[in-house]
Amino acid sequence: MLSVLIAGPVRKPSAILKEFLWSLDILDKTNLSVSYAFVDDNNDLESKELLKQFALNKDNIDIIPANADDFYHCDETTHHWQEHLIWKVAAYKDNLLKLASEKNFDYVFMVDSDLILHPKTLVHLVGLSKDIVSEVFWTKWEPDLPPQPQVWLSDSYRMFHSTRNEKIAAGEIIRRKKEFFEMLARPGTYKVGGLGACTLMSRNALAKGASFSEIYNLSFVGEDRHFCIRAVALGLELYADTHYEPYHIYRESELAGVEKYKERLYPYLKGDDQLDKGAMNSIIPSNKITLAMLVKNEAARYLEKVLKHAARYITQAIILDDASDDNTCELCQSILNGIPLTIVSNPEPAFDNEVVLRKQLWRLAANTDPDWILILDGDEIFEDKALEELPILASRKDVDVLYFRLYDMWDELHYREDKYWQAHRQYRPFMVRYKKGFPYKWKETPQHCGRFPINISKLSGAASELRIKHLGWMKQEDRQEKYNRYMTLDPEGRYGILEQYSSILDENPNLLPWLEEEEKHTSDEIKPPPTASTNGGDIIVHTMPLFIKDKHDLSLANSCFSSLAKYYPDSLIVLFNQGKLTNAELTKYLRQFKLRFHILGKGSMVSLALARGTCLNYLWKYLPDIKYISEIAQDMLFPSHWLDEMINFLNTHQDQPMVCPGIINYRGERYPQESDRLILENIPTNDLNGMNEFLSSLSIEKELEGFAYPVVHRAEALKAVGGYNTSFLKGPQGFENDCLLLGYRYYMGLKHNWKPICCLKTYVYQGSTILQTIPGNEGEANLKGLIHMYGLKGIMELEQIHQNNTYYKELYEELFKQLGIEK
Repeated sequence: MLSVLIAGPVRKPSAILKEFLWSLDILDKTNLSVSYAFVDDNNDLESKELLKQFALNKDNIDIIPANADDFYHCDETTHHWQEHLIWKVAAYKDNLLKLASEKNFDYVFMVDSDLILHPKTLVHLVGLSKDIVSEVFWTKWEPDLPPQPQVWLSDSYRMFHSTRNEKIAAGEIIRRKKEFFEMLARPGTYKVGGLGACTLMSRNALAKGASFSEIYNLSFVGEDRHFCIRAVALGLELYADTHYEPYHIYRESELAGVEKYKERLYPYLKGDDQLDKGAMNSIIPSNKITLAMLVKNEAARYLEKVLKHAARYITQAIILDDASDDNTCELCQSILNGIPLTIVSNPEPAFDNEVVLRKQLWRLAANTDPDWILILDGDEIFEDKALEELPILASRKDVDVLYFRLYDMWDELHYREDKYWQAHRQYRPFMVRYKKGFPYKWKETPQHCGRFPINISKLSGAASELRIKHLGWMKQEDRQEKYNRYMTLDPEGRYGILEQYSSILDENPNLLPWLEEEEKHTSDEIKPPPTASTNGGDIIVHTMPLFIKDKHDLSLANSCFSSLAKYYPDSLIVLFNQGKLTNAELTKYLRQFKLRFHILGKGSMVSLALARGTCLNYLWKYLPDIKYISEIAQDMLFPSHWLDEMINFLNTHQDQPMVCPGIINYRGERYPQESDRLILENIPTNDLNGMNEFLSSLSIEKELEGFAYPVVHRAEALKAVGGYNTSFLKGPQGFENDCLLLGYRYYMGLKHNWKPICCLKTYVYQGSTILQTIPGNEGEANLKGLIHMYGLKGIMELEQIHQNNTYYKELYEELFKQLGIEK
């Protein structure tokens, strides 16, 4: 295990220092032994106290006191350095380097205390195996100046390449400087001439004499300049890395940007502390993205546009050229200059046997020891927000395959959607974490073999709402060429669909507009949901009020959505957001699941009747042809086939408007039961496969009277009874179910003595109590509303529905007494 000393002089206002120390605490230290050494040069008592608090419960930290009497002025314009202060700081840094050498640390990470470090900074820098490397950040050194990096190419702070005595025109200087800045904007590691403020140094660098001390015959201002020139003179090279940019709080006004920086890294770092920690545990940015691409004669098509976009988020690229006879390879080298690149060009084409090429590309990528392999074709490009979101997705620890939707663009502004063109309705794998030792297997067909090994489906996956444009159909000549190729390689439709091949040349295809999705769900405007999903041959939409107040609620929701996605992927769920997440935060959270969501509400608590009723009214307006509607809750775990059994029941019992499954709760209690309650133990709640087997083992060919969520309704019947009438149900919760059941009882006709049924061929796990507790004062308003709707007759009917519950019998008798009526 490599040892690292994180070190630096510390003299910052407490508000800034607090953020720096926070970032050290959440820094990923996997496989590293990390210690700390700080020179306490603070003249702010709160800052001194923060440093002491940071040191508590740490036995691997040295706090070195210093004389802080010197005046050092920072304002909203800049930092005003005096010469003697510069060399005082240089001496502090050299003493820390000496400490690192004496204690035989493998590395020392010298970092300024006005930075917020990205959690993966240290692990990544150490992994580069460089003697001296800095993580790049950008700063407005004065308010009216554009942001500048803290690394440079030569001299004191030159940002462009030049040779000695070269005379360069002003326009050329601007062009070269722009070229340097564009290079630093791409993820990569680049050789530079100067750096500082966030620098990792190896033991070898210290042994060779790396130092911040003044070089007496050098007039450059700043100890970092002297450090860099000395290092190069000692035979060391300087590198700048641009993968994990820190946030620089150069002036106190920039504290306002801290929250935005944290949100960019952790979409859920906001609000309740418990929720923050839960979100951080599941999403900590990490891992590099390797682009793997198969190309052939792409130079005149879309390759330049695709690669320029990809270069902004990838770490390295693998290009397999299938015997191009244009300048495709040269174009790849030009655009990906500065990014680690492997290009292999086959002497003979092999595209008539695609699986051979796909396997070759996979091997080339695997040989680079990648973290993630992203496979795009030369005419596929992510939408722009991928630049920010892909690194976050790649950082997830719990996922090995990322699924996206591919839109077949028919021109710049439209994509095609009809019977044979529905790729965008399915989530497909485009990015896979490479796992050494996994027995990858391919679909051995010459065409349509897939871009990844077929058995990646066994790995844990998540769907993202990021979209990919497929540009290859946009020109008529491209469509004609693809039609000709498919008909040549697959004339009998053995590997594809002949009708789809023919449809390529349709003169009037159905086209839909491409719309940029700028957090649609945060708008107050209510819009139609995505197209409804199909399960078991019948159209159904799930509805759910969702309230996430803490880590426990988040865990329940994770399990619920994961089980639905596992057995019914691409299902549509209409959610009513009850809080505490904002709609934007909720949208980002839900993207990890291979499901489709539409969010109603604004993240504030409303009554349960209003939340459920809003979902139903929304579906009746926008999806009036839905055949079934389910009502589910976030504390549920679903087995395979549960929905199939519910729909089969309704198909074979045309007289039933709704049905519930059997329920088992966290206490091991089953509902409904005919005999004494049997408590089941050892419920595998943390294992979806184990839970599926457990719930399946409870299945019996029996139907019992009873009602409990989840429930599957015939949409037509549910609409006929009106759902949840909030004109009467004005309380926060309570008796909503009974109002609904009374509606069904009258809808079916009292002479039929209708009662709700639980089909015990399938069970659902519920992470809370089974039966609704009869509310006290909280349910009083809804009870009054129920009585106003249905009167004493309604209470009598509820007594018939709930024959094992004495509550309604007692309520009925009490109301009679209040009215002075004798039975």
